Amino acid sequence: MSYENTVSTVQQASSVRSLNLTAPSFKITDPKLWFIRLENYFLANRILLQKDKFGLTSTLLPDEVADNVREALAKPDTEKPYDVLKEAVIKTLSLSDQQAVEQLVSQVQIGDRTPSQLKNYMKSLIGDRHIDNNLFYQPWLRRLPANIQQILAVGDTDADLDNVAKIADRLYERSKQASPPLHNVTVDDRLDTLQKEINILCRKLSELTQREKPRRSSRDRSRERNRSTSRRRTTPAIFW
Repeated sequence: MSYENTVSTVQQASSVRSLNLTAPSFKITDPKLWFIRLENYFLANRILLQKDKFGLTSTLLPDEVADNVREALAKPDTEKPYDVLKEAVIKTLSLSDQQAVEQLVSQVQIGDRTPSQLKNYMKSLIGDRHIDNNLFYQPWLRRLPANIQQILAVGDTDADLDNVAKIADRLYERSKQASPPLHNVTVDDRLDTLQKEINILCRKLSELTQREKPRRSSRDRSRERNRSTSRRRTTPAIFW
């Protein structure tokens, strides 16, 4: 290689390094395209080793995607950690829409969120992927409290989800203000209630018993007088 070519190559390498390129943002709707751009970024920055590619890729994955490729991240392949991680990410996000929704929100619980807040959070996890309402509705509904599920389950899954979420919010607020449902009552609470009812019945029975005693005594005395009178009347007369 001539001196001029060597200088040119060094200048080009220095120029690329001086660009300080930014890694592309993850695109959940097209992971294959994202990996193509990422690998161009690797080339431009002379990132060639599998372990280096793996390390950088793992920092660029959104949390919801990382959760679904946990195995590839926690136990990286000893020979080709980047290639195995790449394959796992693409496989995860190449599922059907229904499978993708279920997998992306698999770890989500309602927690302290209102139904609307839960809906918005789940939507944010799905990102730009276009999902029909009826595919999104059921995973969202299953994460609501059981009493709200029962009410909304009879609705139309094609209904406007924002409006349904507002109705769910109102039901949620009312349910928090109401007394706890029976299935939330502990066994101890039920036993206490039962004991109180038994005590009330015992008191009522005792009161009835006390009221009946004078009546029985009066009737007994009356019957005794009647028997005495009857005996006197039936005693035969003795004539001398």
